[in-house]
Amino acid sequence: MGKIRQLPPHEAHKIAAGEVVERPASVIKELVENSIDAGATAISIFIKDTGKTLIRIVDNGCGMNQEDAELCFSHHATSKITSVDELSSIASFGFRGEALSSISAVSKVSLVTKEAAQSGGILIERENGVNTISTVAAQTGTDIAIHDLFYNVPARKKFLKSDQTELRQIVQLFQALCFDYPQIHFKLYSQDALSYNCPPTETLLQRAQQILDPHVSNSLVELEPYQNGSFTIQGVISDHQLYRYDRSLLFFFVNQRWVKNSGLSKACVKGYLNILPPDKFPVALLKIEIDKQQVDINVHPRKEEVAFLHPRILENAIQEIVKKSLSLRFIPEKKESISQPMQFPPQLNSAAPSAQSSFSPQPTFARTINFDYLSPAPFTVPVFTKSKEIDEIVLPTPAIQAEEIESLDIQIPINEETPLRLIGTFAQTYLVIEQENGLLLIDQHAAHERILYEQFRSRFGQLPTIQLLFPDVLELSSNEIETVVEYKDFFAQHGIILDQLSKTHIAIQAIPAHLKNASRQDLIKESLALITEHLELPKEEFFKKAHEKMHAQMACKAAVKAGDQLSVEQQQELIAQLEKCENQIACPHGRPTRWLLSTYEIEKKFKRKL
Repeated sequence: MGKIRQLPPHEAHKIAAGEVVERPASVIKELVENSIDAGATAISIFIKDTGKTLIRIVDNGCGMNQEDAELCFSHHATSKITSVDELSSIASFGFRGEALSSISAVSKVSLVTKEAAQSGGILIERENGVNTISTVAAQTGTDIAIHDLFYNVPARKKFLKSDQTELRQIVQLFQALCFDYPQIHFKLYSQDALSYNCPPTETLLQRAQQILDPHVSNSLVELEPYQNGSFTIQGVISDHQLYRYDRSLLFFFVNQRWVKNSGLSKACVKGYLNILPPDKFPVALLKIEIDKQQVDINVHPRKEEVAFLHPRILENAIQEIVKKSLSLRFIPEKKESISQPMQFPPQLNSAAPSAQSSFSPQPTFARTINFDYLSPAPFTVPVFTKSKEIDEIVLPTPAIQAEEIESLDIQIPINEETPLRLIGTFAQTYLVIEQENGLLLIDQHAAHERILYEQFRSRFGQLPTIQLLFPDVLELSSNEIETVVEYKDFFAQHGIILDQLSKTHIAIQAIPAHLKNASRQDLIKESLALITEHLELPKEEFFKKAHEKMHAQMACKAAVKAGDQLSVEQQQELIAQLEKCENQIACPHGRPTRWLLSTYEIEKKFKRKL
């Protein structure tokens, strides 16, 4: 008997289904798009156990007759095209067929459908490729229910994420559908409870006000429509006073299809350059209508991604329209007024530290920075606390990746036998050290960040905490609350003790001692963002990556900042602790901790060397 054999059709369909049916949200997307193509003006979505037990979509579209209802489950059955030549001009999602074959291969399906001209509806119950057909009373439209998703593919069911993650995917998809089709009445039910009820609206802005939290929706405005020869752009963006910690509210729609495209996302964020703080993101709902010949929607099996014929032109247009709208509508004439509502430090508005910064071996003591110690163990890393909160100054030095540092001339060990002499500081940021082979500059923030990062990693789960006498109460979205509840132990491992007070509020009971002066809201929001960012990873890889990111974030917040004035003893301690780090040349974010200005370079500048 030969080694190669053909799989039975029902087994082949299960495997093929994996390209379309990745998770419950994938099923909902395909079924709702069918309802939209059927001309529905009202669509209700019902889920149980985040879609694993039940997904039900009810619409008031045109419905199907019995012939179409039976045929829609067949493999490669579609109303979209008749030949491959029509792929470049597709104007619909499909209207039944295509995905239904894959969905029915990995679930139990019941379909009730009725056309307006019919006196009764058709009920089809399908399991393992077998249809049971009967006649029932029904409303015009289609009611399709997906039961026990992946019941016959346990390997795929095992790889579904947590309930909270799967629900987040469904909610984000629901929001996207609402934004894309404000003229349709959408409802979302979870566990028989109505979660969202979104009646039709005339504008995208009104739809956003239905769905988003008031503090977000109140900061949104409509863009003036932009028109080019081959595409148009319209939508809604946030103003300069609002920012988020992740990209979850960046939505892009191309020819009324929600897509994910990193180029579009980057272009939108670039429009906020020098307006939002670093690593913060806006809210944007952008709709793009483009010539169908200039976009390929078939580069992804689930059509979540698209490719453009001329992406740079479109990206530049997005960046410019966002920048122009912000400059015309939101940015005050006086630059200083930008910082107040966003609580920017004044230094963020300058390109570099003041040119008048002193270069002195004996730093002044305008602000006292004391040493606290995490433990009495030898070589304990000092924690710098401040008389008042000092935000980090963004230096003009560009961030680089750790692997790029190898090529730079900065790998000069501090523990050489050659004598070292601490001269002082430059720009209240860089420690200046004299060596036999030149001047060594150490970035005090990057160096301290590296020191703290390695200590947090080595002392994981054992960091000292401060119990707050009056717990901080923080308002969060429902999705953020669910993340806090699910990952409460993750926060506790990092010294952050949280309690849920209500569906929208948490209490911060304790924080790590070294973060007592950090913004607690920023700490929680950024932590939630990094958790969300890595949820798609396998469990072990997720926790590894999330812990690394958390340690880096905490180190950045706790480290002494550029511009903080250190005593000579503190400077010497910082140098000594950096010497003991496993990685001495870069902070956890890949920025160099030090740079050598060699004696040869100095002498060459003074024409002493050729």
